[in-house]
Amino acid sequence: MYTQEDILWVLSRQRHLNFDPGTEVVYGNAAYTLLAEIVRRVAGQPLRGFANERIFKPLGMTDTHFHNDHTELVPRRTAAYSPRAGGGWSVSIPHIDHYGSTSLFSTVGDLLKWQQNLLDNRVGGAALGAWMRTSGMLNEGTPVGYGGGLRLGAYRGLPTIGHDGADAGYRSDAVLFPDQRLATSRCATAPRSRQQT
Repeated sequence: MYTQEDILWVLSRQRHLNFDPGTEVVYGNAAYTLLAEIVRRVAGQPLRGFANERIFKPLGMTDTHFHNDHTELVPRRTAAYSPRAGGGWSVSIPHIDHYGSTSLFSTVGDLLKWQQNLLDNRVGGAALGAWMRTSGMLNEGTPVGYGGGLRLGAYRGLPTIGHDGADAGYRSDAVLFPDQRLATSRCATAPRSRQQT
């Protein structure tokens, strides 16, 4: 079991950086866990309530929430699974009670609503949308391909905006082709052996 307190405890004991800021980049979840804590302290409510009120409800994302109680039953939830030694499968549901960097429960339909917001900026406005779609830069000017919580890339020469996620047997991926106004989202469970590919 990993809790929000566990993650914050570990982060509070980190004494050194991996490299000088702006010289390299590595994707990590710690900043999102800290962001959830900042939201809780500033807004006076957990990230789950804040995101539901300010993002998910206004966008009509009725099947999306930050899951902050591993014992909560979620209607229509798909269970993760992994191969069992000797054949067959085992349920592989992670016991996680931390969020911000993980535990976003959603559906393909709701992810498409989120992607629509990346086009029309209904929630957040145009300035925030533009900031999210602007790549960070290293000190010497190299773009890192990551904006405000979004991977910025290209597929066959077409610009893409998106993000993927993985936890235990769960996989998700949401990719938007903004110029074509075309989006794709995928949520799945997969055996661990296939997750490595």
